[in-house]
Amino acid sequence: MSFRTIAAYVAVFASLSATVMAEEAATVQSLIKQGFAIVGTFQIPTGGAGLLLQNKDQVFFCLATETPTSPALTTRYCKPVQ
Repeated sequence: MSFRTIAAYVAVFASLSATVMAEEAATVQSLIKQGFAIVGTFQIPTGGAGLLLQNKDQVFFCLATETPTSPALTTRYCKPVQ
């Protein structure tokens, strides 16, 4: 295998790795680390808390839940608001 072929494989692998890392599920904690602020909260009738996080023109809705034995609230999901 030539050096160019190996270099091409490495470039493709690095590109795919960055894509996978970029698509990791957002959490309340990861969004706050990115500069988002909690701008609204509300109770979900089925249990849990809804949070609205904003950073400039980006807004995310997150759902956090807990169980009686859980040590902390857990982010169920965060989705961008469009």
